[in-house]
Amino acid sequence: MILDLSVNPIGSIKNKPNIINILDKYRTGLNMLSVIHMAGAKKYELYSWINRPEQSNSTITDNLNALYRHFSAHSMGKFIDEEGFPHIFHLCCRAGMLITTFYRVLQQISYQYTDTGFEYRLHPQSKFITPEEIYSLIKYEYPLKEDIQEKYNLPTDEVSLRSFLNTHLLACMFDYAKFQRNIKMMDFKNKKNKELLNEVFEDYNDLDVLFRAILCYAEIVYDEDMFKLIDRKKVGVDLWMFTDEYIN
Repeated sequence: MILDLSVNPIGSIKNKPNIINILDKYRTGLNMLSVIHMAGAKKYELYSWINRPEQSNSTITDNLNALYRHFSAHSMGKFIDEEGFPHIFHLCCRAGMLITTFYRVLQQISYQYTDTGFEYRLHPQSKFITPEEIYSLIKYEYPLKEDIQEKYNLPTDEVSLRSFLNTHLLACMFDYAKFQRNIKMMDFKNKKNKELLNEVFEDYNDLDVLFRAILCYAEIVYDEDMFKLIDRKKVGVDLWMFTDEYIN
């Protein structure tokens, strides 16, 4: 299976996804995601999370567990983690890691990401946003089914969206436990199993909802007061300046 960022059959000229609009709409959360990957690249090997998820605490299970830890800390008023960043930054990053790893498992993708050594000075975040993350957002913004946007419309106020996230995240964790058992026993060469995986890949699923909900929540809750809490010494001047320029 190959990741396809288009949403229409070949030859169609309508409803083509506007990636620029998507990047702009979710820019706060995507930039938060990038900041944590930048920090991780300094601390660990660049792209280790995507190339070796089992050895990098980045499997689907690892990401779901980390999501709930960061979400719980944030919800209980502990906004900054021990590394100096807001938990909401980690929440966005883990949500992106989750959706990327999930789709790579579904597609049986094993190709590696490599560092070209080229520094993207104008927009360093472009090194850290994956096609799987964009694809997930496209599925909502440019749905194949007409009722998707109405069915999965999210609350727009902080309290309601936080409550939704708590319930939905736990539901995803319960559901994934069952999915994980099934996928371990699945023969990927079986035609029927391939069709089932294709359906999960193409449909707007609960993990897609979770990823978008977290990005929307980040847009609502982050403000200048939270920025002031970031530990400049711990995170480093370069990452602090990136946060100031692109997020604050």
